[in-house]
Amino acid sequence: MPCDSDPLIRLSPSGKQFHAHPGQSVLEAGLAAGVSLPYRCNNGSCGDCRVRVLKGSTEAISFHDYVLSDLEKRSGVVLLCSHRALNNLDIEVTEATSAEDIPLQQLQTRVCHRECTGGALIVRLKIIRGKALRYLAGQYATLYLPSIQPLQLPIASCPCETGYLEFHVPESHDACQIIGQLKRRERILVEGPLGTFNLDDNHLDNGEHHVFVAVGQGFAAVQPLIEHVIATEIEPRCTLLWAADNHYRDNLCRSWADAFDWLEYRKVPDVNSAANHLAQLHCNDVEQTSVYLSAAATEYDALIAALGNTRFEQWKVDELGRQCGP
Repeated sequence: MPCDSDPLIRLSPSGKQFHAHPGQSVLEAGLAAGVSLPYRCNNGSCGDCRVRVLKGSTEAISFHDYVLSDLEKRSGVVLLCSHRALNNLDIEVTEATSAEDIPLQQLQTRVCHRECTGGALIVRLKIIRGKALRYLAGQYATLYLPSIQPLQLPIASCPCETGYLEFHVPESHDACQIIGQLKRRERILVEGPLGTFNLDDNHLDNGEHHVFVAVGQGFAAVQPLIEHVIATEIEPRCTLLWAADNHYRDNLCRSWADAFDWLEYRKVPDVNSAANHLAQLHCNDVEQTSVYLSAAATEYDALIAALGNTRFEQWKVDELGRQCGP
């Protein structure tokens, strides 16, 4: 939680604002608050994060290779990734508000962590220095692996983690064995972001009940959505409903529910149980509920049938967790 002494950063023209903790760059503070500020490297090389300071002052906290022109310096232009706020700031910047605002990117990564959970292989890829993947929570990416077709998976990590990408690979899929055989630090080409879904902060703040439904490895697509809501500090009423025979990130979900009063976590064994829970939510809160679905096609259809004609936001994924809709 921000302290009263933490500088307040205000964005123009959107009017969004967030606090920066001591030692944080303005970019780090914005991403941690769920704001999609412009960047492409996070180390001062590309210049994509340059903005004009309208009010307040900053201090350089790291060296940057990108050279600002004399005119930019006189105009108050700084790089968000290498400057911190010394006091309250007003800056002129246009952040991404939809998936269409972010270009497709290709970058090299290295395998740095693998964890077999019994439900999915969780793999973390370290982005090679000098690059970063800018994306919104809810988008996915293509992984180019040896010997198999390119694999499209939800990006399970939070967009605030600029140096790493996390993916959940179903343990029944061929890619699980291939990734498991890769040597540590072996390279994987990643292309993204893909998909048009993302949570609108204005939509989160409209008083609705937001229900996030994941079936099996569909949780990989829901994880960054919940983390985005947490980052915004909006605190809407939310329910996370996860149907699976192995809730491989149960501890994480329980920690969310314990930490935040506005988030309820329900785990059920199968899609029929999830449909029953959804039908109950539909009856209790029909006019004020938005539902976000992450499920394979057949499971998705069953959940839609349970909702009837309820007004909802909807999206679905196939058996690999790739966003296919709405």
